[in-house]
Amino acid sequence: MRVVLFALFLLSAAGAANAQGGGKGAEICPANAFSSDETLTCRCDITEPFAGVWGSGPYTSDSSICTAAVHAGLLSSAARPDGVHHTGTVTLNRSEGCPSYAPTTANGVTTLSYGSWDSSFFFPEAGDGQCPGTIAGMDVCPAGLPSGVADLTCVCLPEATSIGVVWGTGVYTDDSAICPAAVHAGAITAAGGPVTVLRTLGQESYTASLSNGVDSRSYGSWQWSIMFGEATAAKGK
Repeated sequence: MRVVLFALFLLSAAGAANAQGGGKGAEICPANAFSSDETLTCRCDITEPFAGVWGSGPYTSDSSICTAAVHAGLLSSAARPDGVHHTGTVTLNRSEGCPSYAPTTANGVTTLSYGSWDSSFFFPEAGDGQCPGTIAGMDVCPAGLPSGVADLTCVCLPEATSIGVVWGTGVYTDDSAICPAAVHAGAITAAGGPVTVLRTLGQESYTASLSNGVDSRSYGSWQWSIMFGEATAAKGK
């Protein structure tokens, strides 16, 4: 009887150790950090296709934790019959929201850009959680001009100049990607830089063209447009 009880004790102790989150016993990470505590340690086992991630560390709180961990280079990878698995235990911290989130490509993951968001998370092993949204006192440009904003001065990062779709030539639909449109208009080069985006009235049609290495698309009638102050000034010289 004592042998049986001792064996049961060992099984119970092992289960308790796993429940406490050490090593392989750490809980599987939730999809995102929307409802996590200020600090969370969890385990990832993820394979492609990856889920959405916005930002480059910190990331928006609705970004996929495990995909962000791949992007941050915190998981090991191994080929299995069903694909390459990225596994490991990660610790993430909640942090304040940022005025904007910039896209980058790292470790096979391309993240997305976004404007203001009310909360973020970051991995202490891969960063300090500070918003990277200001360069020379200006916010990094969001993907598109936010609704209700009449004008915006921001900085396009180099990696953002080739991400997104553009409709029009000179005057663009207001849902066009700001940074590629700015390159197309000649306001900046592919190296990025500061731009001033101006909202203006919509057009009956928007013409496609290839300009400065950016292919824009044609479109019909659209309610609102954008143009760039730098490009307008350049044309007036």
